[in-house]
Amino acid sequence: MLNKKYFTGKYNPFEINSIYFDSRSGFGSLVPKDFNRSNAFWLFVLSSYYVLRCLVASFLRPRKYSSKDLYDNKLLFVLPTLNNQRSLQKVIGIVQDKKNNVRVATRGVYSGFYVSIVTMGYFPTLLKEFQRHTKEEKRLILYYLHDIVLTPGLTRFYFRILQKYRPECVVMANDHLFLTKSLELVCEDLGIKTIYVQHASVSYAFPELHFAYSFLDGKDSVLKYTAEGKKCASDIIMLGAARYDALGACRINRKPGKRNCIGVAINELDDNKTANDFCNELLARYPDVRIKIRTHPGMKNKPFVFDNKDRIIYTCATDENIIDYLDSIDFQVSGDSGVHLDAILGGVSTIAFNFTKSVLSDNYEYIKRGLVKYASDIDQIFEFAHQSPDVSVVRYYDESYQKSYSGKCSEIIANFILHGYNIDYLIDNYGLSKHEGFYSIDN
Repeated sequence: MLNKKYFTGKYNPFEINSIYFDSRSGFGSLVPKDFNRSNAFWLFVLSSYYVLRCLVASFLRPRKYSSKDLYDNKLLFVLPTLNNQRSLQKVIGIVQDKKNNVRVATRGVYSGFYVSIVTMGYFPTLLKEFQRHTKEEKRLILYYLHDIVLTPGLTRFYFRILQKYRPECVVMANDHLFLTKSLELVCEDLGIKTIYVQHASVSYAFPELHFAYSFLDGKDSVLKYTAEGKKCASDIIMLGAARYDALGACRINRKPGKRNCIGVAINELDDNKTANDFCNELLARYPDVRIKIRTHPGMKNKPFVFDNKDRIIYTCATDENIIDYLDSIDFQVSGDSGVHLDAILGGVSTIAFNFTKSVLSDNYEYIKRGLVKYASDIDQIFEFAHQSPDVSVVRYYDESYQKSYSGKCSEIIANFILHGYNIDYLIDNYGLSKHEGFYSIDN
């Protein structure tokens, strides 16, 4: 529970570690090894600029809704990223047809002016407290500096506005961004209903769940969110991945035949030179093949550069949906990425390859669990190109895979909302049953 002293201004911001610092502490390994003081200085400059920009934008950018119209007795979907929005698109469509109090926020759901002013007031305290942390903690704080700097002001705003305007329920698809983590905890503190629906695979680094209800993908997610040392304050429904509802039909209807195109999905953990060398070798060996590079949405402004431009197609998750991407390739290769699960559920073979400068981390344990094969060289890529994992292995990550309700996860979540957030409704109508610490549908 949140410390009430925080909201009177008589607190130490870092005492409430769970708001943001703790929610990112598990991601410490993602801080680049070459991250140094020079990088930290420029992050400080960018963070200061971000706060000022937030302040200016609060005057220049028109707000779609007033605070009352956005929060007061509303069913509010808070979806700050494209992947968040796509994961709940179908749920929102179903619910909007039945309820007239639905609001969808794809940007900030706060006053930039208020948050900026409070943030500036707390900055000296944050700077003072920064000196008390260990070297590794300091690197983590600096790497996520602009988020950590804004969190005190953001949390105080949420507490003030939600005390005044109490939403019916807040639905989120992200559990660790500062925009959503602080909102999640304030809602818990005020007794406001919250729902979490996964938008991607998770690792043990992900934080505790403090949502009232959490719809998780499968046993993998349940174990990671309830691992030793974590206090889960949520009713967990192990349903399946709602974002993959359409991929079952994609898998069933996939047309046979060669595309002569290999997908290579990259993200911010990968190294440009390593990925470029891999593509060069692949294209040299197979002159009839093209490569489609699919970048993570977070890389939109940091694209990789490749040599063989004539035979390389560029695409991004922001420009091409996953179904069109999978339909255009024969198989795909990626490093440590949730796109492996996307491919398998869409009926496309996928292989793990290390595009980083260090050891492949396998954060999602896809390799360990046998969901994907790890290829150490080009020869093994084609050896594994058309192998598929067992149903039980896929279901470990997506509980709905090849079950009777496959493709209907969004519908089930929407009906849960429409019937008053009542788990008994799911028990009576979908055969939901209670297991050790979570609910699931057996058939």
